[in-house]
Amino acid sequence: MATLTFGKLWLNPASNLAAGLALKSQSLEHDPAVFVDVRPYAGGNFRMVTTPGKQRSVKVVANFCTDAQVAQLKTWQGTLLCLRDGRGEKLYGVYTDPTFAPRTMPNSWVVGFTFTEISFSETV
Repeated sequence: MATLTFGKLWLNPASNLAAGLALKSQSLEHDPAVFVDVRPYAGGNFRMVTTPGKQRSVKVVANFCTDAQVAQLKTWQGTLLCLRDGRGEKLYGVYTDPTFAPRTMPNSWVVGFTFTEISFSETV
């Protein structure tokens, strides 16, 4: 059984909670977004239109990823994942805009991505 180590980022597919990756994150930024749009209407008027709820996103930079971790992260692009961070935040979503930069040391990568929350229910 895998355990969550605080100070690390944990990613696993929502369909298989046992198949996860623990990543050491250099940078972790939470960004709760409220959706607001300004739309033009007749007579030159503009109105604010908001969508209920907030969507969270997490910007992640993970240092010292192994070749195997990078291969797994490349495979999981577009897969519904569960993200847990060292502070206990948990959200379901997908990651976008991944970057995979090899370091000068062998078997060591810097990986960056934005994890975006989607609506997901754990109820059966």
